[in-house]
Amino acid sequence: MSFPCLVQRVSHSKTDVSRRTDLSVLPTPHDVRFYFPRDNMTGLELWANAAMLSELSPFLHDFLESSAVPASPRKTKRPRTEIEITDLDVATALDDLMDEDSDAETDDYLVEKKETPLYGVDEVRGDFSYRQIALNGVSYTTFFTVLQYLQSGHYGLADLKSETELRHETRLQYLQSWDAASELPIPASPKSTYRLAHLLRLADLKAEALEFFEQSLAVEGVAREFFSSMAAKYPEIQEVVVRYVAEHWAQVKLTQGWIDRKDAWARGELPGREHVWAALMDAM
Repeated sequence: MSFPCLVQRVSHSKTDVSRRTDLSVLPTPHDVRFYFPRDNMTGLELWANAAMLSELSPFLHDFLESSAVPASPRKTKRPRTEIEITDLDVATALDDLMDEDSDAETDDYLVEKKETPLYGVDEVRGDFSYRQIALNGVSYTTFFTVLQYLQSGHYGLADLKSETELRHETRLQYLQSWDAASELPIPASPKSTYRLAHLLRLADLKAEALEFFEQSLAVEGVAREFFSSMAAKYPEIQEVVVRYVAEHWAQVKLTQGWIDRKDAWARGELPGREHVWAALMDAM
C-alpha cells in the first residue's frame, strides 16, 4: 500500500505543521470565516486572515475588496455571503461523480469521526468582528489544503482514485489507512486542488498539483482520467492525459478500463469528450 507524500515548498517540522494547522480551525486571530454547508442547519468552518489572503491570492484579493463581503460588527448575527462556485461544482453537465476525485468523501469521513465540529451558519463564533463567506461546491478538505499551502508551504496530495482502484481499495479504506499511519492532516485530491488553485489564481500550487497528477498516471488507470470531466474542461489536464495515452497507446488500448469507457462514450453516456478524443487522434 502506498501513501501520498507531504509536498513541501519550505522546510518545517511536524510540530510546526501542526501549529499552523491549528491556525486554520480556530477563530482567533483571524477575521474571515469560510463556511461549508452540509445541510440547512450545520456545516464545517475554516478561518483565515483577510490581509494574508489578499496578498497571496489575486482572486481572493479582488473578492474581499468588493462589496460582496461586508464586515460584521461584534455581538451581532453575522451577515452571510453565499458563493456558488459553478466552475468547481460536480453537479454540472460535464461531470460524472463516478470518475471525479472529489474531496467530499474525505469531508464525510472527518465528520463521521467527529474530529471536525459542525457549526450553525449563523452561529456567532466570538466577540470580535469578522466576515463570513459560505462556499457552495467547494470541499472543506480541499480549501483546508489550500490554506495550509498559503500559510506554511506544506500540503498533502492523495492518490488518485484510478490508483486506489488498481489496488482494489475503496476511498474509505484509503483514508482510514492514511489516517492510521500519519499524524498529518488527511491529504486532498490533486484534481480538486488543481481546480481550486485555478480558481484562486495560485499559479505555483496549480503547477505542482498538475505535476503530481501527471506523475500519478498509470497504464491501467489512465482511461478514467482521459474520459473524465477534468480532461474535458481543463486544457492542461487534457494535454497531460492525451500525451500519456499517446505514448502508451499499445498498452492502454488493451486495458479493460479503456475498453469499457470508450464503449460508454460511444453510447453517449459520457458527453462532451469529443474534443479530447480529437486531441488524441492528432497526437497519434
